[in-house]
Amino acid sequence: MASALDHPPPSKVANVNRTPLSHLSDEVLRREIKSSTVDEKNATAKLILRIAEYCHRKLYLQDGFPSMRAYCIGELELSPDEAAKRIQVARAGLRCPGVFEALAERRIHLTGMRILAPHLTPENAEELLSPPSASRGRTCPPRSRPSRRTSPRLRPTNVPRGTLCHPK
Repeated sequence: MASALDHPPPSKVANVNRTPLSHLSDEVLRREIKSSTVDEKNATAKLILRIAEYCHRKLYLQDGFPSMRAYCIGELELSPDEAAKRIQVARAGLRCPGVFEALAERRIHLTGMRILAPHLTPENAEELLSPPSASRGRTCPPRSRPSRRTSPRLRPTNVPRGTLCHPK
């Protein structure tokens, strides 16, 4: 005698390997994944700006949290790493002009800004955060797109290990 566990309900079998977006055409999915990335980066930039202002006003104390980190983890439900990254970048934005704009304009991503943040000063922020220009150039080559036939690489193969991208 077969039990109900031997045969899952038909609705469960029909949705194997499917998502709520399975109905989208390839073209629509390609377009929406790109716009979702832009939306996420915009939302992250807005969140960083709000964390900076909230931290500056020390509202976390009024809300019963001993630190901005505790607030981000307890109230915003960020992981400890997510909280640390956003707080570090937010504080860099309070110290240095251009941080919030560079994030909002997607000239640098959150992780890149976190790496750059300890090195930013009010004196060097404009130079380090300004968009690259043809006249100024960069010492590292532009990102190359990996071939579909090869495995993706994290850096172009013609860039030696340890090379940093700095303005000339």
